[in-house]
Amino acid sequence: MNKVWLAALGFALLGYGCGPQLAQSPYGQKETRWEGYVKKSYPSWTPAKTIPPVEQQSEVVPAAPVPENPPVKAAPAMTAVPAEAPSIQTFDEKMSEPEPELSTPIAAAPVKEEPESYTVGKGDTLGGIARKFYGKASKWRVILDANKDKVTNPNKLRVGTVLVIPVL
Repeated sequence: MNKVWLAALGFALLGYGCGPQLAQSPYGQKETRWEGYVKKSYPSWTPAKTIPPVEQQSEVVPAAPVPENPPVKAAPAMTAVPAEAPSIQTFDEKMSEPEPELSTPIAAAPVKEEPESYTVGKGDTLGGIARKFYGKASKWRVILDANKDKVTNPNKLRVGTVLVIPVL
């Protein structure tokens, strides 16, 4: 038992020293602003550690300087100017608001509560009748089960038979 613990401890110490050494890479101006915003909203947030950049031995040629704020052409005049910018709500503020109520109630579709009757005509099948009443021919068994006393063979319906069409 002691050998098992010693082996586990050895592997743990070995694994601890073999991992990559992670460092925090510096942020640019935009990232710094976002970091402040995120920390304000989520105080326990910490930036992720990253792999440090690899220094290259070759000489790096600096790029041409880019102006911080390039010149902008004037936009055409606007006809309407908004009074103020919309406020941004946090998730917690949004979730604390009550649900808005509907100003007009939604009318429910009429519910059929009584079974209908159907008189079998020439060429009718249980699948065709089910398609007429339920929209699906596969519901033919519902009609058959409701009319067991009238239908002896589901493949041969007698013309003039009055079938009960149950409500689904």
